[in-house]
Amino acid sequence: EARARGLLSRAKGRAGWSLAKAATDDVYSLWRANKLTDAQAVAIANAAPGDAAAQQIGSKFALQGKPPEFLTNVIKASQSEAGQRAQTLDLFGADDSAMQTMAERAARAAAIQRDIAEQIRAVQGAAKRPEVARKLGVDVRDPEGIVKRIGELKAQLDRWADWPLHADLVAEVKGEPPGTPAGLGSSGTFREVGAQSAPPPDAGFASSGVVIEGVETPLGGMDAINPVLLPEMYRIVQEISGGEAVFLRRYRKANGMFYAVGGGRVGLHPDLFKFPHQLAAVFAHEGLGHGGDYLPDRAIDRGNIFGSIGTLRNWLTTTFPLHPRTSLDEVLKPSDRAKLHREAESAIGPKPGDKADQAAWRERVAERYQELVQQEIDRRGLISLKTVRDELLALTQWWKPYDPATVPESYRKYRESARELYADAISVLFNSPGHLQQRAPTFYKAFWNWLEKKPEFRESMLRVQ
Repeated sequence: EARARGLLSRAKGRAGWSLAKAATDDVYSLWRANKLTDAQAVAIANAAPGDAAAQQIGSKFALQGKPPEFLTNVIKASQSEAGQRAQTLDLFGADDSAMQTMAERAARAAAIQRDIAEQIRAVQGAAKRPEVARKLGVDVRDPEGIVKRIGELKAQLDRWADWPLHADLVAEVKGEPPGTPAGLGSSGTFREVGAQSAPPPDAGFASSGVVIEGVETPLGGMDAINPVLLPEMYRIVQEISGGEAVFLRRYRKANGMFYAVGGGRVGLHPDLFKFPHQLAAVFAHEGLGHGGDYLPDRAIDRGNIFGSIGTLRNWLTTTFPLHPRTSLDEVLKPSDRAKLHREAESAIGPKPGDKADQAAWRERVAERYQELVQQEIDRRGLISLKTVRDELLALTQWWKPYDPATVPESYRKYRESARELYADAISVLFNSPGHLQQRAPTFYKAFWNWLEKKPEFRESMLRVQ
C-alpha cells in the first residue's frame, strides 16, 4: 500500500516506513525531532528490530554523532558480548567501561568493512583504476578473474556484516591473534575435556537409544518420551536457530558455549567428539538448553527459572502457574501474602505479652503461614520457586557434581543461576528424560505444559519422538 501511494519513492518515506516497522518509540521520537538522521535511525532500527535496550545503546552513540555503520556494529557487538556474559542488555549498556570497549570494537569493524567496500569498488572499476586493482591481485585483462575477485570480496563483506558470529573476525576486532577464544559464554562446564567430566554413569544417553533402568515417561498421547540421538539434536538446533548454528572452537576453559546473537550460535570444543556421552550432554546444554531458552523472542533476560519455563522476560515472582490455562494474574502477590499472614496470626491467637513466649508464638505463626501459603498455591494451580529450584539444584549435582563448599563463590553462583539450572535440566531431558521426570517432577510437568510458548522448539522436538 505504501509503495502504491508513492511513499517509498522518497527517502523520508522509506525511512519512515522502516522505522514504523522496527524502531522503538524512543528512536522514532528522536528521529521525528530531527535528533537522529534518517540513516542513523534506520541503522539502529534494522540492527535490532524492536529491541529497546539495544536501540538505546545505538541512540546513545548516534547522539554523539557516530555514523550509521558504526551504530550497526556497536549494537551487534553489545548484543554478542552481553549474551556471552549472560547479562541483560540494559545492564550491560549501563556499564561505561564495557561501552567504551564496544565502541572501540565497532570502530575497528566499521573501518574493516569500509576497506573491503572500497576494494570492491576498486575492482569493479579496475579499468579506470588499474594501479589499485593490481595491488589487489587483479589483472584488468582477465574479466573472469575480476568477477571472481569481486565475489570473494563480497563474501568477505557478508561475513563482516555479522562479525560477532565468527570467532576469527571477533579475534581480529579485538586485536587478538587468530584462534584466541572470544571469551566464556553463558555456560560451558569449565573443566578439562575428557571422560572424567562426563555425566553420571547411570544416566541414559542419546547414543545408547534407551532409557536406563526401564524408566519411561508418558506424555501427550505418546507411549514414552525417549532420549534423542545426537544427529537429531543437531537437526533441532539447526531448525530452531534458522541456519548454520554450530561451529568448532578450542576454548581454553570451556567445553562449549552459546552465543546469543542472531538465531543463536553454539561453539563446541573439538575434543568433545572423543567422548560421545559428554558431547551429547554439552550439546544439549548449549544448543537446546540455552538455545531453547533464548528463542523464540531472542531474549536472555528471563528473570528467574519461571521466566525460562514460560518464555517470559524479567519474571521475578516466586509463584507460577503449573499450566498456562491458569492466568498469570493468579500468582501470589504481596497483598495476598499479607492477608495469609494475618490469617495465620488469627489462627494461632494474640501475641503474648511475655517476651519469653513471643519466639515460640512467632514460630507457630510462621508454620501456620507456610501451611496457608501452600494451600493457596495448590488451590490456584501454582508452583513455588523454592520447589523447582530445590529440584534443579539436586539435579545439577547429580548430572555434573561439584562441591559448593570448596568451589569459588563465583562458580557456585554461576552453577546455581537460573540460566544454568534450566540448561542442565534440558540436557537431562534430551539425554535421559525418565530421570528428569523422577528427579525434578514439578519442573518436568511445567516444562511440557508451557512448551506451547515455544512452538518451533516443541514441533521440532516432538517430531523426533
